[in-house]
Amino acid sequence: MTFVILPIVPNQNLTPLNINPFKTWLVVVAVSVVSYGSYVINKLSKGKGGALMTAVLGGAYSSTATTIVLSRRSKEEIYPRYFSGSILLSSSIMYLRIFILVFVFNNALSQKILIPCLALFIIGSASGIIFSKIKESKDHNIEGKYSPKNPLDITSAVLFAFVFLIVLISTELFVRFLGTSLIYLIAALMGFSDVDPFIMSLTQTSGKVFPVEVGAQAIIIATSSNNILKGVYSIIFGEKKTGMLSFLLLLVYSLMGFAFLIFL
Repeated sequence: MTFVILPIVPNQNLTPLNINPFKTWLVVVAVSVVSYGSYVINKLSKGKGGALMTAVLGGAYSSTATTIVLSRRSKEEIYPRYFSGSILLSSSIMYLRIFILVFVFNNALSQKILIPCLALFIIGSASGIIFSKIKESKDHNIEGKYSPKNPLDITSAVLFAFVFLIVLISTELFVRFLGTSLIYLIAALMGFSDVDPFIMSLTQTSGKVFPVEVGAQAIIIATSSNNILKGVYSIIFGEKKTGMLSFLLLLVYSLMGFAFLIFL
């Protein structure tokens, strides 16, 4: 379908807000391809590898959805350290995924977020794996049960494109009339939803509507607040001890993200 749509979509800025239909659909394709890669590997693995594999593959698809899935499973199989470590691992994969997507569409912006994204990925993944390996009261042998929805579903793609455009237009209007300082508030609020449309909109506006440094800071703010949201989800959907451990781990992880703002 993409090969049919892309050649006929105008590759030029339209409207006073410089909306480029070609780039908009290309953003949808890029996000879908990354998610679909995770989806295919998950299907091929047939649930093998336990919660850690679920965390890695799910994190490449949606770390928020993966957090909810793993939190719910923690009520069925009581292994607080194992599941909370896996949830942290899932969030670390988010930073790798985001960097790849930003790199494709805005090289200057990707260079700005390289160090914080790489550092948070390494720290989060290492800490998550180590924490999940800490001895529990009983041994665990948990197979994966995460079956994400096919991200190439046309409804999901169209919905993402719609949300992306709304966020892109809103961000540019806010900056034009209220200044760049409001971007940070928007980033914090967008972190409590799906961060992908907001972050991808930053790849189109950073360096044009506002400085690249502002876009980089907004990405770190959005992802850090998103980690807090996932911590709250782990309390809501998870077993009590797993939920609290996950929340504390993600809270510390979020604060580490905010700390990187000093270097941006």
